[in-house]
Amino acid sequence: MKLTSLLKRPVIQSALISLGLFSANTAQAADAIADCVLREAPFSLQLPAYDVMTRPEARAIAEQYYPGLFETLPAWLLSEKMPSFATILTLEQLIARADPAKPRLAELDAELRALPVTEAVKTARCARFDAEPQYFSVDDAPVQVLVYQKINGYDHGRSVTAATEALTRMSKEMGYGVTVTANGGAFNAKNLSQFDVVVWNNVSGDTLTLSQRAAFEDYINNGGGFLGVHASGGDSIYSGTGIAMPCLVYSLLATLWIPSSS
Repeated sequence: MKLTSLLKRPVIQSALISLGLFSANTAQAADAIADCVLREAPFSLQLPAYDVMTRPEARAIAEQYYPGLFETLPAWLLSEKMPSFATILTLEQLIARADPAKPRLAELDAELRALPVTEAVKTARCARFDAEPQYFSVDDAPVQVLVYQKINGYDHGRSVTAATEALTRMSKEMGYGVTVTANGGAFNAKNLSQFDVVVWNNVSGDTLTLSQRAAFEDYINNGGGFLGVHASGGDSIYSGTGIAMPCLVYSLLATLWIPSSS
């Protein structure tokens, strides 16, 4: 079990406090909210539908204007657990599916924006991100490939596993080292520096915190390779600015994946 997980246990915290080895500030640091891009954003029509429908106060307001709104799509698409299609669909986009005329949007938006963004709201919004840095050990292969496949949006199922199998097989056939992860904590400067290329395998939904985005952007700007597979550039919304996937330069050389004919 990881040390951070142990430190979060009340009985452990109590014992350490009694010994003078733990403070309230330490406890708060262990429970720090991840720096996800929408942490401070006001409730609005442009927020992912997920972040409205999973907060009772916001959901109640939306349903007053559009009764039955969150039954517009099948429950498996509007899941309250990850992955959820509701994370890649704004509230306004969902309303358009339920009522193309979209009356009273401005009134709804104003009422949503009046809701406070509390610490509980921030914690809930950032819960689908991985805040703890991850560090991997790699072998001595001359080229190292990191396959990233965290999915918060739409899960393409067999397409994901098929791509994982193919990427792993091709990497090994070419003598490359390959590491597969679904943890966004892998995106930190120290860990990324071990890899020649990062492959996003059907990544859907926002999956990186602001600090992780910055680390990945620095990695690419300093020559790191990137390849996006299928859904990694296919979501309908991207939150914030910076390295939104459709705007990334796919910098991986094609020859990296084409065995030599010699």
